[in-house]
Amino acid sequence: MVRGGFDVATPEHAGAVVKALARRYAVLDEGWVLTADRYLDAKVMLRLDDGTVAEVQLWPPGMYDAKDSKIGGGHRMYTESREPGVAPERAAELEAQMRALYSETLAGAGNDWSGVGMPGGGQRLAGTQARKSASDLNEPLVTTSPQMTGTHGPPSRRMANAKP
Repeated sequence: MVRGGFDVATPEHAGAVVKALARRYAVLDEGWVLTADRYLDAKVMLRLDDGTVAEVQLWPPGMYDAKDSKIGGGHRMYTESREPGVAPERAAELEAQMRALYSETLAGAGNDWSGVGMPGGGQRLAGTQARKSASDLNEPLVTTSPQMTGTHGPPSRRMANAKP
């Protein structure tokens, strides 16, 4: 899998990016998702010419920096909060820190982002060819937990392994 992303100025800018990608590749729209921690992004999956699947994330202004471990640290907090054996108090502390970080980031992104990722908000991106998200297409074979599947191996690995 290949991953990349775009900082976009407005939801309309994100739609234009996805339309441009859809002119060249088959696109599966995962849409905008606003988490309970107030992290907002959109994801689209592309099928590249050689069959490789690429994930493209789109972030409102400042969101990538907020999650970056060298700047805002949101992703580090997210990973730590999902570690097996993390104390519930520590997980709650990290979740509160993420909510504050991402809420401030969204507030700074401007009014264009109000309601995006919420029910009735701008869920799907313009120009996509799919009506369902990847997670809606198939039922899982085995139920897993975030602690089992929350980390990824190095890019050179051909298989992902869940922790028992």
